[in-house]
Parts: sequence; structure tokens; C-alpha cells
Amino acid sequence: MKAFPDTANWKPQEVVVTSLDKWAMSQELQPPILIKMDVQGYERNVIQGGSATIKKAHLVLTEVSFRELYAGEWLFDDLYQALRAAGFCCVGMGHPLSDRNTGRTLQNDILFARDSSR
Repeated sequence: MKAFPDTANWKPQEVVVTSLDKWAMSQELQPPILIKMDVQGYERNVIQGGSATIKKAHLVLTEVSFRELYAGEWLFDDLYQALRAAGFCCVGMGHPLSDRNTGRTLQNDILFARDSSR
């Protein structure tokens, strides 16, 4: 992508993947629970494989994209709707990452908190 010319040279890497719920079952998580997602377009999979853990969470901090950077990734609207449906509301945003050529916002970190009014 023109916005990130340094990413032109990359090599595939094999990684072990598990679901958030499976990982959380092996932990002794104590409230308050913060889930941090920075998974390069894999947010849908984290949410789908972590529904039980997300139900217990108080905060979710996630990187969201406003423009597709990874094939098939959820964009802001998808992620926002999924987290709203899970009982969260947006409470803050970080400094946006913008395309240095066009100035368009590409990504931002957004903090969601459990919506106590629900």
C-alpha cells in the first residue's frame, strides 16, 4: 500500500493461534478485565472466538481501521456494531494514523467500556 511503503518487503511467518475464550480458560483472570486487540485485521475472529471472555470484560481497547488494509477485515462500523451489541460504548480515541499522501484517517485506537446504562 502506498501509505506504508516500508511494508513492501515482508515474509510470511507461522504463528500458533487459539481463541480468546480457550486462552482465557487457562488463565485466572480477575476483574476488572481489559481486552487489548491489535491483531492486524483479525478482530472478527477474536470477537467470534472470545464471546464468553468479552461478556466478562470491563474495557476493550482495539485498533480499528477506517479503510481496508487487510483482506476481509472488519472496518470501524462492523467493530463498533459488534461491541455495542456486546454491551459496550465508545469512551475514547487515540491519535489517528493517517495516510501521509492523502491525509485520510486509516486507523485509530478506540477504547470501549461496559455500558452501565444497559
